[in-house]
Amino acid sequence: MSAAPPDRLGEIVAVTSTSFTAQCYEKASIPAFGSFVRAQADGRDIIAIVAGITSGSIDPSRRVSARGENEFDDDAIWRNNPELSALIRTEFRATIVGFLDDGIVQHQLPDRPPRLHAFVFGCDRETIARFARRHDFLSVLLANGRDGSIDALVGAALRHAARASEDARAYLVGAGRVVAPSVEHDARRLAGILRVASS
Repeated sequence: MSAAPPDRLGEIVAVTSTSFTAQCYEKASIPAFGSFVRAQADGRDIIAIVAGITSGSIDPSRRVSARGENEFDDDAIWRNNPELSALIRTEFRATIVGFLDDGIVQHQLPDRPPRLHAFVFGCDRETIARFARRHDFLSVLLANGRDGSIDALVGAALRHAARASEDARAYLVGAGRVVAPSVEHDARRLAGILRVASS
């Protein structure tokens, strides 16, 4: 049996034209909020940003019960209850922000999203830098963000993109110019996004 690639994060279990949900295989593969991920569709790398992470019982009719009353740390809970891996599921939702078509960056929704059971991988620094060099992906993210945490998501995505860029400060200044019209020039809201991005 061959080992999964180290950058494989999980497998798509639900999909829409603007987002997908993937189930993680193990605790170590849970991606960070706002990080860039990719999945294949029609030979293209679909790029998405992790917009939410949830963990819970694999059986929706049963709640997770506390098990660590007599344990020293939470790692011991997992060591002493190996069945938890089969009872608990962690998923992440990712908002699609574009794709790479023969290496050419497209900041728009693809014709088709990835299919169910497609593998999801983390993006390396080079891919993030190339994809996020232009800030156009932010318009797609802001248009498809669907809950009240969109400012935190934009800030987190910018933080990951800035870390992959050659000059993080200059990158964030440019991002501020793109985001400002989308937040209706609300200085406090923009400052909050950029504060998250630079943390």
